[in-house]
Amino acid sequence: MDLRDQLFLAAENWDVWIRWYEAILEGRPTPGGAELDIYRVTLESEADWKKGSAHVNALIMKKEEEIAGRSDSQKSAGATQDALKTLL
Repeated sequence: MDLRDQLFLAAENWDVWIRWYEAILEGRPTPGGAELDIYRVTLESEADWKKGSAHVNALIMKKEEEIAGRSDSQKSAGATQDALKTLL
């Protein structure tokens, strides 16, 4: 079993780091973009880092979902505007 599989089995949301690392290796934009990259290293406080990996990874997962939701809303709004332009 490789490290990637071990991290997934740990059930501590390590996939937030795995997706980030794989994007870097493949030259793709990282999930959540620069906003999430900055959040990863700054977080809310040093106290968060002291609570351990499961806590930190859960915070990153939550922020990633927030950014993705915002992005999905913007895409949906853009599609609605495009549809209205077509009708008008």
